[in-house]
Amino acid sequence: MARLSESEFGGLAGVCAALTGDEAGSGEIAAGVARAIEQAATPAEQLAFRRALRFLDNPLVNALLAQTPKRLSAMSMRERERLLQAWAGSRIGMLRKGFQTFKRLALFHEYALISEGASANPNWEAIGYPGLPDHGALPIETAEPIQPLSIAHDGELANGLAGKEFDRGEVELRADVVVVGSGAGGAVVAAELAAAGAEVFVLEKGKQRIEADFDGAEYAGMRDMYEKRGILTSDDVGIVVLAGSTLGGGTTINWTTSLSTPAYVLEQWERELGVSGAAGPEWQDSLQAVSERLLVNTASQENRHNALLRQACETLGYSWRVLPRNVHGCGDCGYCGYGCRSGAKQSALNTYLADACHSGAQIVTDCTVERVTIEQGRATGVTARLNGRKLRVRSRLVIVAAGSVHTPALLLRSGLVNPNIGRHLHLHPVPAAFGVFDQPVEAWRGTMQCVALDQFMDLDNGYGFAVEVPPAHPGLIALGVPWHNAEGHRDLMRQAAHMAFFFALVRDRDGGRVTVDSGGQPVINYQLSAYDRRHVEAGAVEIVRLLAAAGAHTIGGPANSLDLYRAGQPGSLDVHLESIRRRGYVPNDMTLFSAHQMSSCRMAGSPQMGVVSPAGESFEVKDLFVADASALPTATGVNPMISIMALSHRVAQAIKARV
Repeated sequence: MARLSESEFGGLAGVCAALTGDEAGSGEIAAGVARAIEQAATPAEQLAFRRALRFLDNPLVNALLAQTPKRLSAMSMRERERLLQAWAGSRIGMLRKGFQTFKRLALFHEYALISEGASANPNWEAIGYPGLPDHGALPIETAEPIQPLSIAHDGELANGLAGKEFDRGEVELRADVVVVGSGAGGAVVAAELAAAGAEVFVLEKGKQRIEADFDGAEYAGMRDMYEKRGILTSDDVGIVVLAGSTLGGGTTINWTTSLSTPAYVLEQWERELGVSGAAGPEWQDSLQAVSERLLVNTASQENRHNALLRQACETLGYSWRVLPRNVHGCGDCGYCGYGCRSGAKQSALNTYLADACHSGAQIVTDCTVERVTIEQGRATGVTARLNGRKLRVRSRLVIVAAGSVHTPALLLRSGLVNPNIGRHLHLHPVPAAFGVFDQPVEAWRGTMQCVALDQFMDLDNGYGFAVEVPPAHPGLIALGVPWHNAEGHRDLMRQAAHMAFFFALVRDRDGGRVTVDSGGQPVINYQLSAYDRRHVEAGAVEIVRLLAAAGAHTIGGPANSLDLYRAGQPGSLDVHLESIRRRGYVPNDMTLFSAHQMSSCRMAGSPQMGVVSPAGESFEVKDLFVADASALPTATGVNPMISIMALSHRVAQAIKARV
């Protein structure tokens, strides 16, 4: 995108000032927002952003919406604020979408951005945030750092490998297996096949970062290790989608919860979708194998955040459980959503990718795969972009493990036409609410997740929701809490150290779809069905009830339009819960989050129901396999890392048995 014009940037700065209440700092915030849009948004998203800015500067529109017939640049701070309030509460979905886009970006930058040359954000002291953690005392005990394959600009290959450079600056490599993606799926299948003697290349579009790079900074962590710098959403902006984009994928930045696939989910896969053996010992063997390699255990120290959820469950008589985690020697600093500095998290970096490299696999980072090459109905390799040149990898097998957003996009760009590609996308949509307590909670400190409510997981034939807590740092808090005006939002943020956050993780039945735009980039289309909406709304009610039971004196969310609940008024909780039910789910009023994307190239017993066979092979192209979250037949209903790894492990066994 061309840089914003002077008038467009001025309008953006005016919006940022109205949202943050900080006229003096609005230029720096606007510059950060503009960089995020320029570097991470697609051309269509960039165009929509500029159109929204122009719409805000239209006097006629502003007269209709806020009785202020002025250009944005001519408005006072109060008038701009009133205009944004009109957008936030509008019945017009496009206006709510525009408001949420500006609100999330501006407030995230306001509370997460660290100015060049500074060591802290200027708001952190006022909200009680300690800033970057002191990792000096933490031991860095990790596997030997992975050494990605280096391909110099002249085409020379490091690591003693031979490559062929073409006259047009193209480089060609050859291998038995090429794996696209290095996350939970790609890492496992690469390690298994390399250990079996195959020559394996792993291509990862993210960059390599190791423990020494993980300083806990929220802004840099989002920018450098999350898909689209952390601004990925559904196409209507209604769902904030968090996904890893770094070596190790989501395992590098996830919250370590390590749950096996529920038995009733595995039975559904076999019974309804024809995934042979899903309910049998093979899957259990794979689940056990990956859990053992990741040192999954329940020896976690409960912090106040998790304790509040447990206490609320006990007060209400709800069932709960301790969450297993893939950590060893964890210091529970609370920052490893931006990479684990101590190496305690048993991510793919420290387990399966390290195993793969030990067995001879080669890793290529900062490498964007464009297409799978197909000859006479068989996959023969991939083409990619690396260091500004084309890279070809010719291989006997291609395994796509690029995640549920990029795997279907890659298959569609490669010419596959199975109608299930991109369909059946599940996101585990998450409504969230916060409660303010008399005593500090510090949701950014300690064990990220070790308690979950499981009372409502089976509301209807295996579908329902769990309740968990998230680690919450200032930028995420700021973009998530309601905004009614700048002063009210600022007052809420001053109470951030006393806030607890509960969310309902909904097992969605009906799902959405991944398509590609004119440039071949993925687009997430996702609207809640009436069925899934009922569970989202039920979850929204219960998280507020739980926060009240835990002793919160003020509760906000799950919808921007709702007034805050204040404890102490007779009957007020019932009235508030009824207002949540009555309002229901309205896109871009109730903000939803997703950290789990699944099933967009699902495994099934036939091409009429899915994209790949129970062995993971494409029904359409021989020697092409999918081994990541996109192949999960349905939403798992629990944090899916172990399910993804087990699926990939099982696919690897099927490949080894065949070759």
